[in-house]
Amino acid sequence: MCIRRYSAGLVGLLFTVLLTEGWAFQQPATTGSSLQEDACVVWSTPIEVGSLDVEELDEASGVEVSTQFPGRLYHVNDSGDPGVLSITDVSGGGNQVVAIDGFAPEDMEDIAVGGCGLSDGNCLFIGDIGDNDNDREEVAVVVVEEQAQYGDTAFPLHVIRFRYPEGPQDAEALAMHPNGDLIILTRVVDYDQPAIEPSRVYRIPVNRWITSGNDLIEADLVGELDLPSISSAPLTGSLPTAIDISSDGSRLLVLTYVHAFEFNIDLSDSSFPPAASMTEGRDYREIDIQQLEQQESIAYLPGSNGFIYTTEFVPSDNTRLTVGRARIMQVTCGG
Repeated sequence: MCIRRYSAGLVGLLFTVLLTEGWAFQQPATTGSSLQEDACVVWSTPIEVGSLDVEELDEASGVEVSTQFPGRLYHVNDSGDPGVLSITDVSGGGNQVVAIDGFAPEDMEDIAVGGCGLSDGNCLFIGDIGDNDNDREEVAVVVVEEQAQYGDTAFPLHVIRFRYPEGPQDAEALAMHPNGDLIILTRVVDYDQPAIEPSRVYRIPVNRWITSGNDLIEADLVGELDLPSISSAPLTGSLPTAIDISSDGSRLLVLTYVHAFEFNIDLSDSSFPPAASMTEGRDYREIDIQQLEQQESIAYLPGSNGFIYTTEFVPSDNTRLTVGRARIMQVTCGG
């Protein structure tokens, strides 16, 4: 979703303020440093490490870091883009565009990486989950195998068709737990007020999507994340634009239009506690990052000791936060 597609008045206001027994899920390959079991206490100041080719990625809405091929990033573009995957190095260079056969998304919003399910190797999970008008009766995640080399076209291994038990939901955030469960974080907005409500957290268990074939399945509502109650920026700082899960599954990164959060929670068997019982520094940290225009992508680095985030392109004559390029920013643990 591109929030500037809504009314000018609203935009101005917003910008100022598990497995079932018997299934053998293939875990993703990992490289780099050992897993960090504890949340980071001090995050560094973000540094710019690159920028995106805005001819191909003018509305970057999802990023993922390959654990199998060091130095490789995967990107997807926002609504209106054909079903393609972009592959770059960490600086944004060497962009390769790969068409996904038969994929005609309505609104791609995020990308995750994990095991392919019943087959060996790693896969990319591309979320066609955006629904600005809350009118899509079903959404989808397309599964594409990670390959050392891609041609012009990639062929999906699987298309996960699903719906929400509460009806259509707008979502921009998709992640995969190391156990294979897919996690979706929605956004609930009353644009007439405007007011941001707690986000809903949905899970698609691995045994369900692996066996779904072409059937329409249902995601499980597992709780809420009350960002408006804990965010220092209760409007745009409460709108989740991307998520990622740490290598060991114990932590969750959430990006908003203003900052990032890291939560100490394992969503494979837990849900977010009520905001009133959450303590900053124990249950979560609000991470002060350099705010970029339309920042909608975040991903842990291998080992989960740092992360990157990206932004959409803003023309050079725009007077807002980021001009002239779509930046790739890196934050590391340790100050």
